[in-house]
Amino acid sequence: MTLAWADLLDELEARVARAEAALAAETTAPVEFEPLTCDAPLPPALEDRTRSLLGRVQELDRRCSEGAATLRDELRRRPRTHPPARRAIGHFEVGA
Repeated sequence: MTLAWADLLDELEARVARAEAALAAETTAPVEFEPLTCDAPLPPALEDRTRSLLGRVQELDRRCSEGAATLRDELRRRPRTHPPARRAIGHFEVGA
């Protein structure tokens, strides 16, 4: 989806806010795959807003990476379980 820079930043800020809220509530944020693009150069007047948004995204990335590492460590500490062995439910004999 191609947007003007102000609209693109509005949408990105909304996505980041949803992700931040989900992380704070320890729930899953909706995954959004639709990339946003703008064909024009970034206007200088939006540079501070863009840098602020980038900082929020980097903080989310850091927190998610830490959470993934913690989860990985916890899973490694747990004993591995194996599915129960299959048991035969019957048998038959073939005689000649």
